[in-house]
Amino acid sequence: MDTGLARVLHLDDGERQYLYDLARRAPAPAAARRRAPARRLRPALQYMLDAISGAPAWIHNDRQDMLAANHLARALYAPLLADSRRPANIARFIYLDPAA
Repeated sequence: MDTGLARVLHLDDGERQYLYDLARRAPAPAAARRRAPARRLRPALQYMLDAISGAPAWIHNDRQDMLAANHLARALYAPLLADSRRPANIARFIYLDPAA
């Protein structure tokens, strides 16, 4: 374990040993996880989004990947949707893209 972390956290010897013990017990990182295949959006959900005409509306998953959007949301997030990275990720766009 990097002693720099223990130094930055100002850990005493007991705390440092506890940190090392925790690190040894941690499971090894899993191999690259496969993303679940993209599921098709039910047409009724897209119809519902399109019916919302006075405000931007979109559907996202737990990772903030944009799954569907209405016309106003597509206009609001046009720079996100123009980016070639897929899936279009709202969190990545808002926090890391200067165009946001």
